Amino acid sequence: MLDIDKMPAGPELDDLLAERSGWRGIGYCGDRAIWADEDGNNVWNGPFRPSTGWAAAGEVQSHLSGTGLRMCLIEFEHFWQCAFHGIGSRGMWGKADAAKLAICRAAYKAVEKGGA
Repeated sequence: MLDIDKMPAGPELDDLLAERSGWRGIGYCGDRAIWADEDGNNVWNGPFRPSTGWAAAGEVQSHLSGTGLRMCLIEFEHFWQCAFHGIGSRGMWGKADAAKLAICRAAYKAVEKGGA
């Protein structure tokens, strides 16, 4: 069974998150991948690497915000903790030594639960 809290930042986690979010690679423009949502709308051009890149991590937050989930990101002394939650619901939490990885872990749990 997949333990998302032990997955390192990188392409494997990023691709799992994209797939669970309903996104799929639909082709390339030069060397940049094009990602689309279930309706075929373009959601990202280029390598989708939210666990290591701020722009893509921001796209994850924006996508989940569009589904009604809100993000809470907290920096502690030695780690980051992130949660995505809806009104009146318990958050899906992710923890990591880097903020982007914490965002991805929490987002994966939120979409896996069916929140996005």
